[in-house]
Amino acid sequence: MHVCFVAAEAVPFAKVGGLADVVGALPAALRALGHRVTVLLPFHRGIDPRAHSLARRLSPLPVALGPESWPVEIWEARLGTGVEVVLLRPPALFDDRPIYSGGPDDPPRYAVFCRAALEALADRGVPVDVLHVHDWPAALVPYYLARGLRERPALAGARVLLTIHNIAHQPLIDPHQGERLGLHPDDFHPGGFEFYGRINPLKAGLLWADRVTTVSPSYAAEICTPAGGHGLDGVLRGLPRPLVGILNALDTQLWNPAADPHLPHPFSADALEGKAGCKLALQRRLGLEPRPAATLAAVVARLAPQKGIDLVAAVAPQLAAADVQLVVVGDGDEALRAEFERLAAAEPGRLRLVTGFAEPTARLAFAGSDLFLVPSRYEPCGLTQLIAMRYGSVPVARRTGGLADTVLDLDARLETGTGFTFDPIDPAALLAAVQRAVAARADRAAWTRLVRRLMRLDHSWDVPARQYDELYRSLEA
Repeated sequence: MHVCFVAAEAVPFAKVGGLADVVGALPAALRALGHRVTVLLPFHRGIDPRAHSLARRLSPLPVALGPESWPVEIWEARLGTGVEVVLLRPPALFDDRPIYSGGPDDPPRYAVFCRAALEALADRGVPVDVLHVHDWPAALVPYYLARGLRERPALAGARVLLTIHNIAHQPLIDPHQGERLGLHPDDFHPGGFEFYGRINPLKAGLLWADRVTTVSPSYAAEICTPAGGHGLDGVLRGLPRPLVGILNALDTQLWNPAADPHLPHPFSADALEGKAGCKLALQRRLGLEPRPAATLAAVVARLAPQKGIDLVAAVAPQLAAADVQLVVVGDGDEALRAEFERLAAAEPGRLRLVTGFAEPTARLAFAGSDLFLVPSRYEPCGLTQLIAMRYGSVPVARRTGGLADTVLDLDARLETGTGFTFDPIDPAALLAAVQRAVAARADRAAWTRLVRRLMRLDHSWDVPARQYDELYRSLEA
């Protein structure tokens, strides 16, 4: 089958969050199953054509959308995995802006990208079997396909799978822009893409796609409720074929503590000695008291209420009083950043904040920590808890979304389960879970067995890729 991914970001070209990791790794796993895979992305600012061996077509591709036509540059490459990559560069839309600006221009420029992705595939002439589109930036692909582009021979047999990575992200379009973006006024109604008087690209994707998935079974259940659906739960419940949750996974070559170039002391489940060296290196790098016996907890996340970082800030003084060291790596909300800076100044040997995403420090935090805190208010899937387990750091997580599917509460003997969990969105509940973990760590032999067991868990793309393969084949049927 020829499977074409359409997304806003993908490793190694452009990354904001976990979506880039998924679109970077899943195509390679599908290629290993024998599929031909093409990934279509915007040509974002900062992408170096030489670094990625990108070749530009001599002539731009004219892309008509509403009354306008865009001369879109096409850049192409083939990765070492055999995955083909097509980067689309409409003039001025992505050159001088971040991947997501957060402004009203985001939905219109991604509408142009969606149309350009289909035009580029049609122009290449290679028949497409499945269009796998991701989140709101690519959600207009099935709409444009149904409203005229399916007549193109290469797209005639294409089926569309839409994956929701975070349903909270729903930028809207003013109705007066609709026709300029090729959105037909006859489809502007509650049964179409109309959403409280505006145009919702994600809603259009849900309605015009052949099948919809999301990134964990628990999140699939949550977003079908009014509490979790952000206004689209009724649409999801009304889909002709039920929403499916497939867990995300890791690129286990990219995330491998035995071969991670950022670690001063590589280690594995069979040779754990290097983990203690990484802990000492982390403590020394950040100015924490270099004590192997101290419990070291880490957070690597956006400083945002969704991630529950305010809960971590609330319990930080109690953690310090209990001799738990805390490393927070991330940036975001200014008030949360200021609070952690204040806490770090009060406890310089026990708490450090590292702002600006520094990958070497983040990787050392995974490797050098004993505990990894993930107290999210909601979490569609989450990758950091999977990375933490692979690097021998035991998760302490709130039971929600993908965290509920991957972090199972440990028994008293640490023989079953994968972490320490809690339910209430409450600092006291997080503190109690951390205290359970600190107490469990006193049994060094049991703790070491737990760390080895977590590191050996299979969080690769092998199983999820086969699940997507089955879904693709069901679309054909």
